[in-house]
Amino acid sequence: MSPFWRGIAGLGAVVLGLNAVCWLPAAAEEQTEALTPPPVFSPQEKKGRSRFYTPQRRMTLEPPSSKEQSPIPSFKLPPSQTLKLLEEEKKRRARRISFATQRFTRERMFLVRYSVPSPGLASYNPLNLRIQILDPNGIPVKHARITLTATKPDNHLAYFRPPRSIQDLGRGAYLARGVLFGEPGVWKLKLTILGRGQSDQVAFYLKVP
Repeated sequence: MSPFWRGIAGLGAVVLGLNAVCWLPAAAEEQTEALTPPPVFSPQEKKGRSRFYTPQRRMTLEPPSSKEQSPIPSFKLPPSQTLKLLEEEKKRRARRISFATQRFTRERMFLVRYSVPSPGLASYNPLNLRIQILDPNGIPVKHARITLTATKPDNHLAYFRPPRSIQDLGRGAYLARGVLFGEPGVWKLKLTILGRGQSDQVAFYLKVP
């Protein structure tokens, strides 16, 4: 073989050797990566990773830090609209209030009725309340002890004077003397009754002019 062809053969051998050196590590890395099983993440780790994770890409999406998160804008109503909503809520509550003058107590131990003798309900003036207490069978409850209090739902600071005395009129009738409501409006009247060894409560709503 002439020296010319020997040089060409040697050059070809060098080129093939360089290709082998560059190709073999890449092929080995691809084969190792293909045989490697996909990693297993806990539920906490999965929250910060992309659901499109692939072993070839090995790419994760970490949740943004607290500094990068935009603050939630605060939402406030203007004062005029807030007052309007409060007034509408008061009207809805007033429509749901029952001004019945006869009710069973909470545990249905007594049936209680009340009435206001003449001149009737009035604010700023002492008045009397007539109360009648019956058992569920309609039999009058005698010698009962009554505690009477009242509050104004829309103004808990409103003045109320409890009765000076509660007189037993007999046959389950009682008269609370000297009750005073400090301002007009809707009041919640609460009675605690102790009779026949049992205690129970009842509440009435009344509108004071």
